[in-house]
Amino acid sequence: NNKTIIVPFSFKDDEKQASASNGSGGIADGHATAPAGDVKVKGPRSAADIMKVVEHRTPSLRNIYNKYREKNPAFEGRVVLKFTIGPDGKVVSMSIKSSTTNNAKFDEEIKKKVSEWNFGEANTGNTTVTIPFVFSE
Repeated sequence: NNKTIIVPFSFKDDEKQASASNGSGGIADGHATAPAGDVKVKGPRSAADIMKVVEHRTPSLRNIYNKYREKNPAFEGRVVLKFTIGPDGKVVSMSIKSSTTNNAKFDEEIKKKVSEWNFGEANTGNTTVTIPFVFSE
């Protein structure tokens, strides 16, 4: 089953609730808010399962973002990552699809951090995910 599910997802400092709608409800982690972009999931894993991991792991991205904001308080932008999750839950490929941060070092740190995430074993094939992370004050 290779259906594509679209879910908005972004970061914002002034919001305390997160919302990622996959048709069955939302998630909240205090670091992400909708509606800045679309998450696309193609493969056997559900967007809900992927977003649970994203929700749990976003504080590590927030820490990277805060480090860059200390140097430049106006720093913001959108990094769209495209990656493939293998059946073992590990990220098997990762690329930066686009970015508006104008900071390659930041983009690479975000890419590296997300590539370390484990999405849990699933006795299924690969799942490709395209997810925008929007960083703004």
